[in-house]
Amino acid sequence: NRVSRDGITVYGIEDGLPGNIVWSLYKDRKGTLWIGTAAGLGRFENGRITTYSVDHGLFDNDVYQILED
Repeated sequence: NRVSRDGITVYGIEDGLPGNIVWSLYKDRKGTLWIGTAAGLGRFENGRITTYSVDHGLFDNDVYQILED
C-alpha cells in the first residue's frame, strides 16, 4: 500500500508486483523502492513496477532481504 495526500493506493499482482506476500522493502540512495516478495523482486520507480525473478537471473524467487551493493 502507498499512502499519499491523495489517499491510499493498493498495489498487487495486477499492477505488476511479483507477488502479494511482501517480505522486505528497501529504498536505495536514488529513491527507488525495491520490494522483495515470495514470487520475485520488484522495483518501484516513477510510479511503475518492474519485476525480476529466476527467469532474470535471481537464485530464488523468495526475496527475504535486500542490500544495496
